[in-house]
Amino acid sequence: MKASPISLILPDEKDKSYLVNLFDCPGHPNFWGEMCSALRICDGALLVVDVIEGVMMGTEEIIKYLIKEKIHITVILNKIDRLILEMKIPPQDAYLKIKHTIEEINSVICKCALKEKNLQDLIISP
Repeated sequence: MKASPISLILPDEKDKSYLVNLFDCPGHPNFWGEMCSALRICDGALLVVDVIEGVMMGTEEIIKYLIKEKIHITVILNKIDRLILEMKIPPQDAYLKIKHTIEEINSVICKCALKEKNLQDLIISP
């Protein structure tokens, strides 16, 4: 498994087109170098976090790297459907689990970005 680049031309409602280059990089530690290389040419990162497992050690390292390189982070919570379908968690508890995952991400961001002037701009909001 390697990084998979793809280029998309996306039009907006005013018929103006934008070129978007996406790099799908595996989060496995063995691919750390590939991920860092891809991030060097990116304006932002989509960070996919498993809502069941939360922030793992690799996720924390990626967040540290993104903050150090001043790359904008957009978080995507993955596997939300498993909370209800497999784990049979009631909606209120599923909400609390999702909230806890976002708080986990924010605590890592705060820990890594103590020197940043605009810490509020880095905090993830649902």
